[in-house]
Amino acid sequence: MDMDYRLLRNEPLSTMHSKRIAPQQISLNIKKASGKETEVQFEATAAKRWLATKISFPRRKYSITMTSTCRFRWRDSGRGRCSRTRRGQTLTFTLKIRVLDCNDGNGRITVSIPGYTQDKLNIEIRSSCPCSCEQNKERNSAVCRGNGHLSCGTCECSDGYFGQQCECMGYERDTCRARPDSTVCSGRGNCVCGMCECQAGFEGQHCECNNENCNWFNNSICGGSDHGICNCGECTCKPEYTGTACELPMSTDGCIAPNGIICNGHGNCIGNTCQCRGTYRGRTCDQCPTCIGQCSILWPCIQCTIFQTGELTREDCYYQCRQYGIMPVDSLERRESSRLCMFRDDDNCSVSFMYMFDEDGELVVEASRQKNCARQ
Repeated sequence: MDMDYRLLRNEPLSTMHSKRIAPQQISLNIKKASGKETEVQFEATAAKRWLATKISFPRRKYSITMTSTCRFRWRDSGRGRCSRTRRGQTLTFTLKIRVLDCNDGNGRITVSIPGYTQDKLNIEIRSSCPCSCEQNKERNSAVCRGNGHLSCGTCECSDGYFGQQCECMGYERDTCRARPDSTVCSGRGNCVCGMCECQAGFEGQHCECNNENCNWFNNSICGGSDHGICNCGECTCKPEYTGTACELPMSTDGCIAPNGIICNGHGNCIGNTCQCRGTYRGRTCDQCPTCIGQCSILWPCIQCTIFQTGELTREDCYYQCRQYGIMPVDSLERRESSRLCMFRDDDNCSVSFMYMFDEDGELVVEASRQKNCARQ
């Protein structure tokens, strides 16, 4: 008997975990030969303390027996049952199919679980009658690795062997399972001689790694190939990026404060952006509205920006004070969130200015153009 056992291409293997029966579609090509059975394995998941399966098939065409991995079971010609099961337990069933009538070539065998109408295994069978060339079998043929007979150019494998040239041993199927009770190749591929051939998007010894199940950034997995790649459900980022989706740059250029210290020593640079600690604020954590001395920090910049006085040179004034965006005004209008500062200039005149934070958290500084000079 010759057999072609394969999953149909329209069966999405990645969805098997949500089904009571897996796989749900199998196609077989069988040549009738006396005394030879075709074995088909499937897995079913128990929802109760027992599991029952029902087989529907044309009895004049096929003879079917069933065995299962459950320890406690009842047997009859049309059902496979397991008792004392655990909810969610996966059990393996084996159908042994023998073709009785090969004249009507096409047929179907349906395996279902009563109560779950959407979960069925449909086995499509194409059978053909023996050819005259089958009378001249080459027994234990070298073409079949000595593990089967060569008939009509096709290997008929002995029990315990499978594959086009009978090169695979039956027990090798167990190596395609991560655990004895798990699905072959995690339900995401086919077992070929003890090795899993994974469906596109999956890899690993048992197809356990989903390389499309990582975090997304900028509408791309792991931020795109320029940022990182998906490795078994987790992003592996390139050296320039970090984060669960490789969304954060490793550069610290945007975190350097005017004094050259990252985040002014009052925050952490994450994704090239300062995350300030405590009451510090601003792009580089160099502003603290409630800290004693904020007015003193701003005073040299008020001097050089508004009045072109003070200790800062013109160049230092530009680089150290441009971040504050100091605005000269004719008169200060106090706001609820503003803080007023007053200093006396070198000419013994009083200078007033105030600072606050806008809706975006940016520091706003307003300084009066007019000095209040003491009378001589």
